[in-house]
Amino acid sequence: MIDTERMTELSVEFLDAAYLEIVERARRLAEQYFEQAQRLLGEEGKTHVPILIGVQQISLNAWGFYWVRVH
Repeated sequence: MIDTERMTELSVEFLDAAYLEIVERARRLAEQYFEQAQRLLGEEGKTHVPILIGVQQISLNAWGFYWVRVH
């Protein structure tokens, strides 16, 4: 359990920076996945990527990461 009495401003800043790094990595992963899926499906003559990785900001300090089926 986190001891909030010992939590410092520095630790909060560290967690914020780590969280933003995770969000950025998720965005890059989503882009790379889409590009590779397009390339592989294009080799089969297909143009539609049926599943994507969604990265969505839910609120000011919350993000969601989803597998999204595209119809």
